[in-house]
Amino acid sequence: MAVFDRSLAVSAAQSILEKGGWCVVEACLDVPEQVWEARILIFDRLPEAVADAVAEEIDLDPGHDARLTGCDRRTLAPDPEMGARLCYLAS
Repeated sequence: MAVFDRSLAVSAAQSILEKGGWCVVEACLDVPEQVWEARILIFDRLPEAVADAVAEEIDLDPGHDARLTGCDRRTLAPDPEMGARLCYLAS
């Protein structure tokens, strides 16, 4: 059974927010090919609130792995410098 690790989501959000980004929840559509799709952009500056939004998104589609990535607050463009942190593994 898959379990959401809230502490990983909080830690990932904190790292992204400290670098000045917004958090993006991505779902893995193809594990072997590592194809990720952005699902939601979270405009919140509290890591705990970001983790809540991640949990809600996972509840909507628990069949895919989820990760948090960052995007630039001004352009909303993905920023690879902020990394990608896995916060949920589907069963």
